[in-house]
Amino acid sequence: QGSSERQVSVVVDPGQGAMALRAAHQAYSLSGRGVAVALLGSTGRVGTALTKQLKQQAKRLRGEVDLKVVAAGDKRGLALDETGRGLQLQRLEEEVKGADGMDLDKVAAHLLADGNPHRIVIDCTDSDKVADRYAEWLASGIHVITSSTLAGGGPLERYEECLAAAKIGCSQLRMGPSVGAGTGLLKHLSDMLWHGADITKVEAVLSGSLSFVFETCSPDVTFASALETAIQRGYTAVDPRADLSGLDTARRLLSVARHLSLPLQLSDIALHKPLTPERLQDWECPSNREEAGAGFMAEMKDSDFAWIDDLVREAAEEDEVLRYVAILQLQPTPVASVELRRYPKSHDLACCGTTDHVAAIYSSRLKDPMVLQGAGIGEELVAAGLSSELLRLLAEI
Repeated sequence: QGSSERQVSVVVDPGQGAMALRAAHQAYSLSGRGVAVALLGSTGRVGTALTKQLKQQAKRLRGEVDLKVVAAGDKRGLALDETGRGLQLQRLEEEVKGADGMDLDKVAAHLLADGNPHRIVIDCTDSDKVADRYAEWLASGIHVITSSTLAGGGPLERYEECLAAAKIGCSQLRMGPSVGAGTGLLKHLSDMLWHGADITKVEAVLSGSLSFVFETCSPDVTFASALETAIQRGYTAVDPRADLSGLDTARRLLSVARHLSLPLQLSDIALHKPLTPERLQDWECPSNREEAGAGFMAEMKDSDFAWIDDLVREAAEEDEVLRYVAILQLQPTPVASVELRRYPKSHDLACCGTTDHVAAIYSSRLKDPMVLQGAGIGEELVAAGLSSELLRLLAEI
């Protein structure tokens, strides 16, 4: 075979031919940028909504980015692409149902074996087992985009390991969709810090379900009735106590604090009088959403929340409303709390939409706080947040 300075001959194993060809095409810009994605929680409500959005994005990005889902799964199984063309998005649920059990070891191995230079895990689960793998993936150069509050709101050691691993792997951990929903809170905080703003306080409504409940209840509508409506509409967590306990809000506030370089633990956040009835603390919650909602509604009584109804009436007499808020005071000493507060109806945090998240960011540079408001509930919203983070990441890498 002849050769010249304009030719390069490479010998590869027959089984790696497709991978070698993709690598060559991308190296010489003969195809769009290759991006290999592993989608975890692909058959859940958020994962299903994200899959639909990825179909639309793939069409829009065609020619610029060669985006392929090479692994997808949930707790039932993990489907892996063996063709080099990516899994068929319209058949993801069938692929996962027919796959073997979930093996998280295979996620990184399969991504790293792919010829695409850019590898991303999108986590739609709320699993500690998955979150425990973030540092390993980040250190391997795999970017992680997550909607889980366990990313920034879990153990401090795990969060710090993720940050260190991201530096080692030159990768990114993006967890914007886990906090503030449609407000883009973490992004706005990053922008303010980038421009040298001195942030002194963050005060926010970070629970869409409790935003709805307190917006709905009044002297004529009991808290229990408003909560029942929220459960029936699917606004609450599978176990409504996750919202009522304040733990979900506290994890989101913890993510905000760590984003602002405060090394806080969950135990550092003061939870003032959780809303969960004491007699339901030990109630066994079914794993199925419908069964859990029906079971909790059958157990709860109006009298469980009579003290909240009294507060609602007292606030209404003063032309005020109740809001369940997360507060992070950065100066002079960092203090974080989650509590039920009264606000005048004209206050920024009182002017919620039905299920909105609202955040007020205070800075020594600003006379008035920067107020962010956006939709706070729905799988389409969370999926859109993940999709948006994916697009931002693709623009940077």
